[in-house]
Amino acid sequence: MKKFILGFLCGAATILLVLSLMSKGSNSGSGANTRTGSETEAAAESVTSTASNSSIRRLRGVNMLAAPVDFTTSKKFKIMQVISEGALATCATYEYGFEMFNDPIVYIIADSENQFYDDQIIKVPSGKKAVQIGTYQYSNRLNVQKTVPVIEFQ
Repeated sequence: MKKFILGFLCGAATILLVLSLMSKGSNSGSGANTRTGSETEAAAESVTSTASNSSIRRLRGVNMLAAPVDFTTSKKFKIMQVISEGALATCATYEYGFEMFNDPIVYIIADSENQFYDDQIIKVPSGKKAVQIGTYQYSNRLNVQKTVPVIEFQ
């Protein structure tokens, strides 16, 4: 009986360790997909564009969609890196009863109601929905080109 209990506890501890490492690995791997502050500031350019009859600010590298599309992948996000006009964030996923923040990475447009900070957890505001209005392209620290959806809350 002691061997059974010891084996069970070791198995449970191993599973928790693996899940923890997977979660940390996904978040730290996502961090490698972001620009450093100086790279982001160098690429930042305020431009006024029209999406869904609203004026938004965007960064160089944003390609606007002809029409907004509902973003249904997640309603909860974790900010990875704040960029001058918004923030890069990971989406909440639920696996085996655990909430994890993994891919896809999204670029969330800031508005007058949102001031983002690193590691902030945000939800789509009540009465609004997440809408993809374009894509954002950037190069990560390894100089690999990345493209992520641009979303705003409408």
